[in-house]
Amino acid sequence: MLWYIPVILKVLTAHVLFPWVSKHVGMKHSIQKRNFLNFSFCALVALLWAIWRGQLVFNETTLFIFGVGIANGLAAYCQWKAISINLSRNSLFTFFDDVIAVSLSCMILHESRFINLLSGTGIAASFLAVVFFAIRDYRKKTETGNSLIPASFYFYVGFYSVVWGVATFLMKLWGVQHISVSTFVCFWYAGAWVGSLSIFVYVKRYHHQINPPFVRRDFGYVGIMGSMMMIALALGYMAYERAPQTIVQPIFLVSEMVLPALIGLWIFNERKGFRMADWFLIGLAIAGGALVAVSYGN
Repeated sequence: MLWYIPVILKVLTAHVLFPWVSKHVGMKHSIQKRNFLNFSFCALVALLWAIWRGQLVFNETTLFIFGVGIANGLAAYCQWKAISINLSRNSLFTFFDDVIAVSLSCMILHESRFINLLSGTGIAASFLAVVFFAIRDYRKKTETGNSLIPASFYFYVGFYSVVWGVATFLMKLWGVQHISVSTFVCFWYAGAWVGSLSIFVYVKRYHHQINPPFVRRDFGYVGIMGSMMMIALALGYMAYERAPQTIVQPIFLVSEMVLPALIGLWIFNERKGFRMADWFLIGLAIAGGALVAVSYGN
């Protein structure tokens, strides 16, 4: 399979379909309950997939994947907590995990050799566009007056950025080691389920939160969103198997910023306050991602 096929499919799944469905669903349940149900669904389906493929393998590597998966379950909760504290300020930090992943690939896997003038220009343009877009978005959304951001916000952001940055790099490393997709997804989501379960039990026991009951329709939404999460993860893993992370990650970075924004602008009519500078930054990000893509051969 050509390297850009899983890239395109992941972009469509994770950055087009998932934001669109999330906007429609708008489930009014606690963060920990939503994460627990999503990861429960993914873990069950991934386990059945690995068994069906005969790739339920227990060794040191899969145990490590399981451990990173636990951290991923905790990181997902931290991201939602950071968003609940300050959505606009959280947007300033969304690219840190990509920077960490690309930096580790350059230092450990020596993938900087794949960066030429064309891809280097594209990467620089992409990162600059994302940074300035996040800053503008923060300024537009920040309310007037003094708003004190608690220290817990920076802990949440730092935790999920480091976990996802390292985990994204490790996905590339496991792909190089030829760990099969079904094996990876199975142990990843098994760990994520344990992480989300620990958060769910902790909050229920020590914070005594009362949540609206789930209705039948909500479980259907969990199945849809969980399926897209798992498919996007598998496609991302397949992309890392086939191309350098220094090429793939900037494309994902751009699509994660641009496509949900365009969906909000044109499908959900969120164009209020959108200025020419914002369009310029989106165009710059797209151009940067395109330069990175065309710089790497088939």
